[in-house]
Amino acid sequence: AMAEALDETEGAKPSSWCDALGWNSSTPARLLKQRDPRTQILAHRIRIWLGDNESLASVRELAKNHSRNAAMQLLLAKALAPSNTEESTQIARRLAFGSKPGSELYFQARWLLIRNKIKTGDTPGAQRDAKKLLAAQPFESELWKARFEDVANN
Repeated sequence: AMAEALDETEGAKPSSWCDALGWNSSTPARLLKQRDPRTQILAHRIRIWLGDNESLASVRELAKNHSRNAAMQLLLAKALAPSNTEESTQIARRLAFGSKPGSELYFQARWLLIRNKIKTGDTPGAQRDAKKLLAAQPFESELWKARFEDVANN
């Protein structure tokens, strides 16, 4: 949940949040001992947030080893977003079109696509996409609906 929150921070450096959360260079080492590949990706993302950009290669390798796991591919797309928006967008687009509309994966992928558009300066495109999604998709989650409405209306 904390990683998701860090993905949503605007303007603040993730390293500052890591400090505030008490995450330091020993945190990833503890997490890497876990067998769950999602936890291992989190460990590498913390390393990236703390300034170790070489950990992105480890994230890629984990995602490659779990290429049929959509959640792992989404984590890769999120890890790529700060440094390689184009590749992040390609992965998120595949996930959005390949997932069940209305599912959590679908909304996460769509959200990443919109965030990437905003990041690259295409705010009008992000607003247009958010409006289309709001018009076409019923929302069971008020959180997702509010996020997309925020982009569509601002």
